[in-house]
Amino acid sequence: MVVRHCQALLLGLLLLSGVGRSVQQDSLVLPLRRRDGGIIARGLLRNATLPLHGAVKDYGYFYATLHLGTPARQFAVIVDTGSTITYVPCASCGRNCGPHHKDAAFDPASSSSSAVIGCDSDKCICGRPPCGCSEKRECTYQRTYAEQSSSAGLLVSDQLQLRDGAVEVVFGCETKETGEIYNQEADGILGLGNSEVSLVNQLAGSGVIDDVFALCFGSVEGDGALMLGDVDAAEYDVALQYTALLSSLAHPHYYSVQLEALWVGGQQLPVKPERYEEGYGTVLDSGTTFTYLPSEAFQLFKEAVSAYALEHGLNSVKGPDPKEKSFAQFHDICFGGAPHAGHADQSKLEKVFPVFELQFADGVRLRTGPLNYLFMHTGEMGAYCLGVFDNGASGTLLGGISFRNILVQYDRRNRRVGFGAASCQEIGARQVTAATGFGLCTTTTWRPRQPLTASRRLVFAWVALAMVLATVGGLLLHTRSVWVPALSDLFLSMRYGISGRSRYGRQKDTTDELGLIRLEAGNGHAGDTLEPRANGRAGKPGASPYGSEWSVTDEGSPTNGRDVERDLGISGAASEPSFIATFAGSDRDAPSRASENKQ
Repeated sequence: MVVRHCQALLLGLLLLSGVGRSVQQDSLVLPLRRRDGGIIARGLLRNATLPLHGAVKDYGYFYATLHLGTPARQFAVIVDTGSTITYVPCASCGRNCGPHHKDAAFDPASSSSSAVIGCDSDKCICGRPPCGCSEKRECTYQRTYAEQSSSAGLLVSDQLQLRDGAVEVVFGCETKETGEIYNQEADGILGLGNSEVSLVNQLAGSGVIDDVFALCFGSVEGDGALMLGDVDAAEYDVALQYTALLSSLAHPHYYSVQLEALWVGGQQLPVKPERYEEGYGTVLDSGTTFTYLPSEAFQLFKEAVSAYALEHGLNSVKGPDPKEKSFAQFHDICFGGAPHAGHADQSKLEKVFPVFELQFADGVRLRTGPLNYLFMHTGEMGAYCLGVFDNGASGTLLGGISFRNILVQYDRRNRRVGFGAASCQEIGARQVTAATGFGLCTTTTWRPRQPLTASRRLVFAWVALAMVLATVGGLLLHTRSVWVPALSDLFLSMRYGISGRSRYGRQKDTTDELGLIRLEAGNGHAGDTLEPRANGRAGKPGASPYGSEWSVTDEGSPTNGRDVERDLGISGAASEPSFIATFAGSDRDAPSRASENKQ
């Protein structure tokens, strides 16, 4: 009783001194509040910054941990802006799903809030390619990626559990997977593409977040952050330059921008701007490991980098790929003799490799360093290889490697994309690691010690006075009939609205708890194919809605099998162009990259 009333006194004095207001003002995010039906109130995740852990050189991709169902089960899913659907293995998948997944499969029967989507439901939406329909009239989906891995299964709805509530989302429950999807450690894919089936679209549509998100991938050593909602980049000392986010009738789910020029070592490559817009144009895809340029631009880029490297004392070395015939197509371009610790200190690499700049529309010129186009050679110390490849006339694809230590904000609300140099590892480190359970994260704003202002001196004076009064009050409280009831009534209304201090690290900074999707890093590999039936939503054979370059044959297979998703047996279903869902392949144990198309 003594403690409670002393606390009431102290809190009341702090409120009067303005501490309550400063806590609210200094908070990085507002705490989430429950809405009717368990849905989070709009905008409460507006400033949520989520840590991304793991070293890129040790892992093949970044993944998020989702908590799905009631009770919640956790699933590790690859973060991919080039994919539109989120999916995890279904309990019924059995041996048709890979044995290396991190978590147990999702069992709709074990979740009290789960429901399988029927073919006639208005939730039977898959984007491109369209949904299919099983013999049991269950809504089905299918996806196949450029390296020929695939995922197929049922659509289900269930609760995405957050610390302060839950929201119903629709996602895929896999009944078969092949290739890299089969062999990877991560459970599935977190689709961030622009489609109504995308998890980001569902969260924004439900009012959980504003229609903005950002990704910040660390360099070779990894770490970074996923930012959900309208995060103020200035909080992280990041200055964003914005270029327009383009709309495409042929590829509406991709994040496309207008690339106007490339600069290597301060010299512009003599390529006409329209070359970058061939095929599907210029696409940003976090799920693709490397970057792909039109042939003309690639040849000039390769020559410029090679000339610069050789002039600065480097020598050409053989690539790390196996010598088997199936890998001969890659022809990695590698250079030896670079500083051994260059990956830890990019300034050393900049002495032997040129700076790389990308010029976008609206006057945006993004400066990047060597590690934004190089990956570490796995067989030779001090050797690096180009992580940029020839894409023929198919288009320009800017993969994860191009945005190491670049914060990329996808401001879909204002139809723009922001770019800014950032210390992504530090941004991730500023966030307290998520706790287990329902995705609780305590986000803390770290600040250096500040000199005491007059107002702060006043606060400390109030605190000192409160301590004196509390001590005196403790002596008087030998009887409950003294001034306790009156004091209790006086300060009762002052108990509320005080944000708690951080329980972590003793740093004394203000903190807020928020529901989150925790990000980490994982691995990647492969395996087979499902053949769901088509329903009336399936596309017609022949001319494809993606344009002439994506037209399909009478058998439903794309005529351009290089970047588009193949038909998995759904009769007449049009296939969607897509890309491998792996980020920045391991720099220390580099994948063979048979998983990506380099023709």
